[in-house]
Amino acid sequence: MMLLANIALPALFQRFQVDPNEFQKERAYIERNIESTRAAYQLDQVEQISVPAVSNLDADVIAENLTVIENIRLWDVEPLQDAYNQLQFMELYYNFLNMDSDRYVLDGRLRQVLLAARELDPDNLPADARNWVNRRLQYTHGYGLAMSPATGFTPEEGRPEFFIQDIPIRGKIPIERPELYYGESPARSLS
Repeated sequence: MMLLANIALPALFQRFQVDPNEFQKERAYIERNIESTRAAYQLDQVEQISVPAVSNLDADVIAENLTVIENIRLWDVEPLQDAYNQLQFMELYYNFLNMDSDRYVLDGRLRQVLLAARELDPDNLPADARNWVNRRLQYTHGYGLAMSPATGFTPEEGRPEFFIQDIPIRGKIPIERPELYYGESPARSLS
């Protein structure tokens, strides 16, 4: 009887007392949780300020902020990833899964770039090549990356202007070890 009461009473209380007005019953706990999270991440110490919009943008303002203007990203991630997969498609088993944004000093200037790792995707191998030897011994890692400026494109065709590209890798930044054993694909493992 006690066992039945220990199981049934909490379930009945939840069903008839809490569930009909769950938010109101749990409001104090939710508020404490939010306050604790803000304190843990020090969000309670953030000061908000309003920054007025500049409505009189002229050539002088642009000239004073040329570094910022030169780093305004022109490329959207999804079309650029499609372009990488088309233009840098070297082998069936390599794929660009995700684009990342970063900044590097190139030619003495801080430049915003977009880059993606050339990851191994053994599922793209022909069906007769998807065997244990190929999956575990032959095709074991991705290779290098492709990188382009966030603002650059080829004037003739409007394609990305690559800073790093191809297999073997060539580009403005030397890559000494292009092997990629751990990538962003959750499905890929070395076991």
